[in-house]
Amino acid sequence: MKRGAFTFVEIVITLVVLLIAGSGILGSYLSSHQLSEHASDTMEAVNHLEDVMERIRASPFTTLQTLFPNGLINGPVGNNYATIVGGYSLDGEQIVVTYPNQAPGRMEVVATLNWTYRGRARTTRLSTLKMSG
Repeated sequence: MKRGAFTFVEIVITLVVLLIAGSGILGSYLSSHQLSEHASDTMEAVNHLEDVMERIRASPFTTLQTLFPNGLINGPVGNNYATIVGGYSLDGEQIVVTYPNQAPGRMEVVATLNWTYRGRARTTRLSTLKMSG
C-alpha cells in the first residue's frame, strides 16, 4: 500500500516535539536575557563605586571623614554620592562609605553600593587603603 500523506498522529507527534524543543529554546533565551540584565546592573554598580573611589583617592587624607562621613547613606549635602556618579539609575540604589580599620596615618575605606534587582537585594563593594602624606 502506497502512502501519499502524513497521518494525523504523525502531525501531532511532530507538533509536540517542536513544542518541547521551542519551550527549551525560549527558556534558555529568557534565562540568558535575565543573566545579561543582572551583569549589566552589576557593571553599572561597579562603575558608580569606581567614581566614588576616585573621588576618595583624590581627596586629602585630613578631609576624608568630612567629605565622606562614616556610614552616612548617599553622602552629605553638597557632596551627595548620586551627584558624584551622575545620578542613580539602579532600583533602590544607595551608596555608603565606611572606615572599618583606622590607624594613625592610614585608614581602610570601603564603598558599598546596595540596590534591588527583580525584588532581590544586591550588594557590591570596593575598598582602598588611604595613607596620610
